[in-house]
Amino acid sequence: MALSAISISALSIFIKCSTFFIPGSLGAQDGGNLLLLNAFGYSDVTGITFALLRRFRELVWIGIGLLCLALFGGWQREFRKVAQTTQEPVPDTFFLPRVAPAVPGAGLDRNRIALPGDDREKRDWQEQV
Repeated sequence: MALSAISISALSIFIKCSTFFIPGSLGAQDGGNLLLLNAFGYSDVTGITFALLRRFRELVWIGIGLLCLALFGGWQREFRKVAQTTQEPVPDTFFLPRVAPAVPGAGLDRNRIALPGDDREKRDWQEQV
C-alpha cells in the first residue's frame, strides 16, 4: 500500500513535469492522473478526486503567495518612499573596491600589462623625441 502511494505520487509529479509546455497543465495533468490511478486499479471517481485535490492544493499555495505579496509588497513601497525622501545615495552592494597590484609598480598601460622593470614608457618617450 505504501509503495503504491509513493509510486502514484512520483508518477503524478512526472506527469506534471512532462506537461509543462501546456499552460497550467490544464486537462493533461488531470487526465494523466485519472489514467494513472486507473492503471493502479482505482476507479474513475477516485482519479478525478485525486486530480481535484492536487489542483486545490495548488490554489491554496497560490493564495498564500498572493496574500504575502499583498502584505509585504506595501512594506517595500514604504521603504522606497523613505529612500527617495532621504536623498542619500544607496550603496552599491556589487561594488568592488580598487585593489593595489600584487607587485609594486605593476599596472595597466594602454590596455597592456606593464611588468615591473619594464621600460616601455622610456622607449615610447624616446621614439617620440
